[in-house]
Amino acid sequence: MNLPCQEEYSPFLWPVACERIISAPAQRVWDVISTPGNLELCHPFCASNPVKAWPGPDSRDEVHYLSGWVYERRFLRWHEGIGYDLEIGRPSGGMSAVSWRITPIEDDRCILKITVYPHILQNWPTVFRWVPYVIRLRPMLKKYLESVVRGFEWYVVRGQSVSRNQFGRHPWFSATAVRAASANYAKLHESLTKAILGVKNTPGMRRYWRQRKSYLHSDFADYVGQLLLQETHSSVEIYRNSDAEPEH
Repeated sequence: MNLPCQEEYSPFLWPVACERIISAPAQRVWDVISTPGNLELCHPFCASNPVKAWPGPDSRDEVHYLSGWVYERRFLRWHEGIGYDLEIGRPSGGMSAVSWRITPIEDDRCILKITVYPHILQNWPTVFRWVPYVIRLRPMLKKYLESVVRGFEWYVVRGQSVSRNQFGRHPWFSATAVRAASANYAKLHESLTKAILGVKNTPGMRRYWRQRKSYLHSDFADYVGQLLLQETHSSVEIYRNSDAEPEH
């Protein structure tokens, strides 16, 4: 993903954000988030946080999740006392944009906000993107971010390290995530299939698809193409108006 500065992020990138008021000075929060390896102290789903380079805009570290997943963080912008912008993802996969920001409220209170711009749906046509985004991606990322900001609040205010899964387990990042992820992907696949079948007979849909399918991975394009040739499945009856319910 080509990352602009945080102030230039477009809302059309479909971000997911979470913020929390912390009863501590903004400088104290900055001291914590700018400490190398800070995720080991504050992140409830982090098993380890090895650092490759620190600090500044060329910082690099890794997040080893309880699930066994390993993500790399590459810092792009470092705003002293305010926050930073970075990209995160598997070393051989796509990278999502992340923004961390601290906003002072009073001398002893501030807001910590984390915003994620997930890469996974950016190249999908909007007509397909909104269903998995609303049903799975946004709720799961929101749950994840809420636990993370609560973890930083816990450490900043109490000075105590956060326990693993302290605020509840997460289907993607807790120890059972690998098994749970398979079930989540199955649900995502089912939701996406229903969405495509539900709109495939919409006027202009086939022309819309012909114009955009070249932007997507060939396997996904083939998958959608096969669905467009199918008869409408009974599971998408919810998209149809009954005879007693005229269109407006």
